[in-house]
Amino acid sequence: MAKKKYMPITDEDVAPEKKVRKPKASGEGFNYKTLFYVSLILVVLLIAVFVIPWGGSSSNETHDEKIHTLLGSSYVELGRKETATDIDDASNKVVYWTWNDRNGAWGYCTELPIPGYPNVLLVVDSNVKVVGMIETSPIGAGIKRQAEYKDILEKYSGKSLLDFTYIETSIPEGETSKFRGLLRDAAANAMKVLYIEVNGESMFRSNFPQGIKFAKVGSKLEPWSVELYGGGTLSSNQYKGRKYAFLATSSCGSCRNTIVNISQRLQNEGRMGTDQIIMIYTSKEEKLEYLQKQITDEPVILDVSQRGFSTKISLTESTPCMMLVDGNGTVVAKAGSQILSDTSSMNKILEGFFSAP
Repeated sequence: MAKKKYMPITDEDVAPEKKVRKPKASGEGFNYKTLFYVSLILVVLLIAVFVIPWGGSSSNETHDEKIHTLLGSSYVELGRKETATDIDDASNKVVYWTWNDRNGAWGYCTELPIPGYPNVLLVVDSNVKVVGMIETSPIGAGIKRQAEYKDILEKYSGKSLLDFTYIETSIPEGETSKFRGLLRDAAANAMKVLYIEVNGESMFRSNFPQGIKFAKVGSKLEPWSVELYGGGTLSSNQYKGRKYAFLATSSCGSCRNTIVNISQRLQNEGRMGTDQIIMIYTSKEEKLEYLQKQITDEPVILDVSQRGFSTKISLTESTPCMMLVDGNGTVVAKAGSQILSDTSSMNKILEGFFSAP
């Protein structure tokens, strides 16, 4: 039997050993999948913080945008909210906050509740003069009606409290009359509180001796006294239990004719004496003689540009204008030139006054 030969074993003939994966040392390598999920979570959190409104911040962000629209400014900073109380009515509390822009302008903001309508954001400057008004949400109406509401809000831009309280003292009839009345009252009350916050109560009492409640029909006139042109004085005490009228006119011929015509109707149809019809002349004294030639014994007050007595009784509508007061001292009608030029409106007002006690 032949002897079996054995070949020497070489390295190539040995089965390779299984390589065991050793755990990597800390920090060795990079897990991209984990990084992706972490980054995704961070992005979601950032969106939630900066985009989605949380709690009370949404209101300020909305107001900020509205104020940008009103001011036409690219940057407006809002202060913290504060509350002020009406000195004459503790139930009238106004929540307000300050605003300022990069140009150094500043003022106050407050949201006016308008029952039955969207609230209105009122923005005033540091002198409590209206910068603008804008509804906090769209008014649910047709395009034409929305335009009418917008015009109503824009009408008050640039008005001070003194100007504001005399606007639309007799709200015109129509589909927007309710909104006009609610807006006027809400804004006047808020501006009064802000005015006192800025200027103090003493200045308010000095500039508004009748208060702002007299801005509308139905208010009781506070006691008044005034010097008459040519001598003598006249006061509300002389009219206790008797109705009376204030008729204001400038030197304009058509204005005088309108007022003289009303005076004659008050005497003929209303059975009022001439002493119950008080004329307020608003032009310069040298032209007063033209009015005196047209009237009889009506008392006359000289009040150039309606800056004196007219302001005290809040009769500052454009002339010719009138105010009618009943025997209890309550204002039953106020009308400016627009209403006085409308025969139908005038007849309605006077007929109601004639039948009042």
